[in-house]
Amino acid sequence: MARPKKEALDYFPLDCADSTPVNLVTAKYGPPGYYVYIKLHQKIFGEKGYYLEWNDDVKILFAREININPSLLQDVLTELLNRGIFNSTLFTKHSVLTSELIQKIYIDATSKRTKVSIRKDYMLINTIDNPIPSHITIT
Repeated sequence: MARPKKEALDYFPLDCADSTPVNLVTAKYGPPGYYVYIKLHQKIFGEKGYYLEWNDDVKILFAREININPSLLQDVLTELLNRGIFNSTLFTKHSVLTSELIQKIYIDATSKRTKVSIRKDYMLINTIDNPIPSHITIT
C-alpha cells in the first residue's frame, strides 16, 4: 500500500523584519495579534500546506487551542484580512485563509517532492509572471 502524499510542511520561514501590515496588527492588538498571526501560519503550513479552510467550528477550536478569546481572534483575523496579510477575496468566496506569499513559500518548500497538487480555485500566483514548477499540478 502506498504512503499517503504529504501536504503539510515541517517548518516555514519567518522573516526577521516584519512587514508594515504585520507591525500594524501588532501595534493594534499587541502580542496577542502577533501570536494569532504566527499560529495561523503554523496551522496553514502544518496542515494543508498552503491554505486553511475557516468556519465557525474551526474558529472555536482554534481559539481554544491557542487559548484566546474567540471574539479577539475574530477581530485580529479581520485586521489580517483588511491589511492584505491573507487574501480577503478568497476568504469571502471560499472561507479560506491563504495568500500569494504563502503559496510561493509552499511551492518553493515542496520543490524536492515529486508531485504536489494545488487547487485551481485557491491559486493566487500569476502563472504568466511566475511559471509553475513541473512538480506542481493545478487541479
